Amino acid sequence: MRSFTSRFAHDSITYCLILCLSLQGSAQESAYTGPIIDMHVHAYAEANPMYGQEFVHPLTGKKYRTAEDSEAHKKWVFEKFREHRIVKAVVNYNADWYEED
Repeated sequence: MRSFTSRFAHDSITYCLILCLSLQGSAQESAYTGPIIDMHVHAYAEANPMYGQEFVHPLTGKKYRTAEDSEAHKKWVFEKFREHRIVKAVVNYNADWYEED
């Protein structure tokens, strides 16, 4: 037979876990709808070997194609910013992107 202390500790932990799990679900009922304000981005000024490549995801088999050049890459990135409401970005590698959009 378990001691009172042991049973009390076990029951307390169980109740605490149930409480935490129930609170976690209620805290995430509404999705965040505000803007994203700090996204890290790579911006390429020159030709990059990744441009114009096609590859297949090894787990899903889905095919992907990269942008054809730097300008197409920038256009795609800015479209994704608008789509996902990204309003500020930290840009690496290409100072020309700092002043745009």
